[in-house]
Amino acid sequence: RKLILSASRVDYTKGNEELLLAFERLLERNKEIHGKVVLMLACVAAASGMKIYEDTQRSIEEIVGRINGKFSLIDWVPVRLSTRRIPYDEMVAWFTQADICWITPLRDGLNLVAKEYVAARKGKAGVLVLSEFTGASVLLNGAVLTNPYSHRRMDAAIEQAIEMNIDEQYQRMAS
Repeated sequence: RKLILSASRVDYTKGNEELLLAFERLLERNKEIHGKVVLMLACVAAASGMKIYEDTQRSIEEIVGRINGKFSLIDWVPVRLSTRRIPYDEMVAWFTQADICWITPLRDGLNLVAKEYVAARKGKAGVLVLSEFTGASVLLNGAVLTNPYSHRRMDAAIEQAIEMNIDEQYQRMAS
């Protein structure tokens, strides 16, 4: 199975809902990947007591529930959601195992996550799918850039990442 990892926090600016909706569209269009791709969304809860973050958390959980309810098989759950803070060492381990890292903030943010993924993949294949709104998108030339506001661009970027051959993955990670 291919592991797609996305790490952020519960915040309406981080593009978590847009990412999940793109993944849902992917599963609707491409039945051949059912059972072959898992999205791990490590989405740490934001400050409690703020309605906007509570609403965002609820929306993320509802979308994950809908996707898993619609597409799960007896031996496959398409989306894994973790809202607990993942210790740094464990996060690095996730980065080393993820075939794809999908980072889609709606404005600048999550630059360190993108850079940590690339550092953890040194000498390995992998694909970084990155919002063009991050500052890191200027530095990380090998990333597959996307626009989280565009369904077409989000869909094309994750499909490109999943289908990318190993030689291109190595080349992009090296750059």
